Amino acid sequence: MDWLDDRFASGRARVRGDIEIGRNGWGSAGIQGATVRLLAGVRGALAASEIARYAAVGFGGILVGIAAYARFIEPSWLEVRRLSIDVPGLPPSLDGLVIAQLSDLHLDRGALGDGPVLRAIRACNAARPDVVVLTGDYLAVREATDVLEQVLARLDIRPVYAVFGNHDYRYGPRHRRALERCFAGLGIDLLDNRAVAFRRNGATLWFVGVGDGYTSHDRLAEALRLIPPGERPRILLTHYPDLLLDLSEGEFDLALAGHSHGAQIHLPVLSDIALARSATRFASGLFVVRGIPLYVNRGLGTSGQRVRLLARPELTLLSLRHPRTEGVCRDGKEQH
Repeated sequence: MDWLDDRFASGRARVRGDIEIGRNGWGSAGIQGATVRLLAGVRGALAASEIARYAAVGFGGILVGIAAYARFIEPSWLEVRRLSIDVPGLPPSLDGLVIAQLSDLHLDRGALGDGPVLRAIRACNAARPDVVVLTGDYLAVREATDVLEQVLARLDIRPVYAVFGNHDYRYGPRHRRALERCFAGLGIDLLDNRAVAFRRNGATLWFVGVGDGYTSHDRLAEALRLIPPGERPRILLTHYPDLLLDLSEGEFDLALAGHSHGAQIHLPVLSDIALARSATRFASGLFVVRGIPLYVNRGLGTSGQRVRLLARPELTLLSLRHPRTEGVCRDGKEQH
């Protein structure tokens, strides 16, 4: 706007009292004030429009950056989360027992690259847990069963206990039988409405696995029949966390689940929509439901679009503690 100021200044000739006389010989006491106000208004309007334009460009850049992060960075950025949970009735000889939880792998044909699943398996092997549990949803496409076998063959910890998720039923019984053969060939114990006793140092810990509750394949009573009356502690493995809403008070000492992926995009409104579509109220983390500690793992893969925001893929390492102070949970996180 300097050129307008210069032109205005060059048109001035002289001032008589409070009246400015232009070179054309006519003038008015209000010309200068009106012109200055006009110029100020024009300058202000142009400045405001420039600010708005820069703000729009900046906001657009932020949105592009967030979208790129959610698409290309966070889905592969593994978090190893370590928790210590007091388990009522845990025998002192099992104090410090570590359970590694992997969930929602959603493998496709390209999963043998350096993605979060293989990173999680390497981190799991390095941590040397006592038990590994897999809480469902193994494949994103029907044709990836051989990929799952190659991936899980790299897991060198035993025992491994697995349950099915809702995606594991979507391709029919032939596909499910292929998964069963895959697990059996790798020495992975599929707890499809079954219970198994883990024994160490003269103590027993029961793992109870149920079919997916989201698709009504759970038959908990069938699994519990395998446990002698009064035997505790017992840990429930379920893909669908909302199954706990139908349990009796304190029926289990701990429950581990997956399914919701932490909502994948963990933002207000959007996460509520995602959880509603998955028919669950549990996004991720530690809850207490019917007096039962429930941990919901965010999973390693994605469903639908390959995006994650504020819901990083997760390997959970849970250390069981003989309760000295009930209800204590200690949390630690590692970056991978």
